[in-house]
Amino acid sequence: MTPSTAADRPTKNPLTQQVAEHLRTLIFERGMVEGDKLPSQAQLAETLGVSRLVVREATRVLEAEGLIHAEQGRNLTVRRPDAAQLGQLFALIVRANGSALPELLDVRRALELESASLAAQHATTANIEQMRAAIERIKKVARSPSTVDAQADADGSFHEALAIATGNRFMVMMTEALAAPLHELRVHSLKGSWLRLGSLEHVISGHEQILECIAQRDPEGAVQAMATHLTDTSTDLQVDAGGLRAVIASS
Repeated sequence: MTPSTAADRPTKNPLTQQVAEHLRTLIFERGMVEGDKLPSQAQLAETLGVSRLVVREATRVLEAEGLIHAEQGRNLTVRRPDAAQLGQLFALIVRANGSALPELLDVRRALELESASLAAQHATTANIEQMRAAIERIKKVARSPSTVDAQADADGSFHEALAIATGNRFMVMMTEALAAPLHELRVHSLKGSWLRLGSLEHVISGHEQILECIAQRDPEGAVQAMATHLTDTSTDLQVDAGGLRAVIASS
C-alpha cells in the first residue's frame, strides 16, 4: 500500500471540505442554535451521495471548529461557536511574559472604545441595569488588596455586560474569548491601583462615568470616559510592573 501524503488525508479531500461547508451553511442559514439536532451521519451520507467516511471526516472538521458535537450512535448536535482557543493562547503569552500586558491593553482599548460607542447606541434598560449591578458588585469587594482576584472578576463582569449591550455578537464572542488573559491584566492593574492610591475609588468612578454616558445615549462621551478609564489602567499597570517610584519619575 502506498503511504498517504498530506494531500491525500481526509481533511484535505475536496469532497470532505464540500460536506463540511454544506453543514456550515445548514447551521447558519437555518439559524440553528446550541442543542439543535442535525441529520445523522448515515442520513447525511445518503442525502449527499457520499460515503460515511467522508461525512465522518467532515464532522471532525466542524467539531474542531467547535460548531458541532458528535456522539457515536446519536444525531449530530449544534454547539455554540467558541473562541476559547484564542483566549488560551493569549493567556499563555501573558503568563510567559508579563511585558506582553501593555500589548494586550492595546487590544482591549481597540475593542472597548468601539464597544462603549455601540453600547451607548443600543443598550436596553436591562443591559444598563446589568452594568449597574456589576458596579455594585465591584463596590462590595473593593475593600482590600487581598481580594484582588474577586475584584478582577467583578470588574470583568461590567465589561462583559458592556459587550452584551453593544448588540454585536462578535463583540461578545471576542470579549468571552479574551476573558482569561483580560482577567490577568485586571489583576495586575488593580494591584497597581492599590499601590498607587490605596483604594479602587478611581476604578469605580471610571465605570460609573462610562455607564452614565451610555444611559444618556452619548456615544462620544462613552468613548471619552472609556479612554480615560483605560489610561488609568495603563498607569496602574506601570505601577504594578515597575513600582510607584518609576511612575513618579516618568511623570
